[in-house]
Formats: sequence, C-alpha cells, structure tokens
Amino acid sequence: FFPLGFIPNRNETLTKLVLREALYESLRYRTTAKIAARGYKLQIKNALLSVAHSTGVGDLTWGMWTVVLREMQGYVEAYPGYDFEFEVRKYRGEEIEGYVIGAGFMETRP
Repeated sequence: FFPLGFIPNRNETLTKLVLREALYESLRYRTTAKIAARGYKLQIKNALLSVAHSTGVGDLTWGMWTVVLREMQGYVEAYPGYDFEFEVRKYRGEEIEGYVIGAGFMETRP
C-alpha cells in the first residue's frame, strides 16, 4: 500500500462500509472468475474504491481481489484517515517480488 495523503475528518465508518460492500460482492463470484476488463469500481457518497487490470500480464480474479480487500481492511484500521494506492501481485512458486496484475486506489473525494 502506498499512502496518497491524510484526509482530516474522513468518515472512517463510510470507508469501512465501502470495503465491506466490495468484499461481500467479491464473495459472490468463484475465486477463479476473472474481473471484467473494465475493472471494478465502487463509490458510496464521497468514498471511492477502484481496481483495474495491468495490461497483458495475467488475469485479475475475484479470489485475488478478495485477498487484497481483506488486507485493505487491516490497513484502514492501522492508518485511519489515509487514502492510498495499491498493487495486486501474483507470485509463482517461491518468488519474492511477483508481478503486478492489477492496481487501484481508495480515496475520499471532496
């Protein structure tokens, strides 16, 4: 996760709601099902969550997205008030770096 900036007085309840709703939606799909080519976006009021595929490197699946969403919940708990960017990485075997198959952000809009 990469912080984008601190948002004073951000509604953390709303931020957590967006993550929870996205997680509930992700659990409706098979873990191996691909996310649509346009990616995924959810906005509730001024909280926006978005993820998109990286071009030509692999399929971003709902299962991968579910794992990232659960990690985001921990990040939001640990760093309240921070908007952030993130990468979705896929690892082969014992790789340490992996490769980016998607990227996105969670931000609060004015």
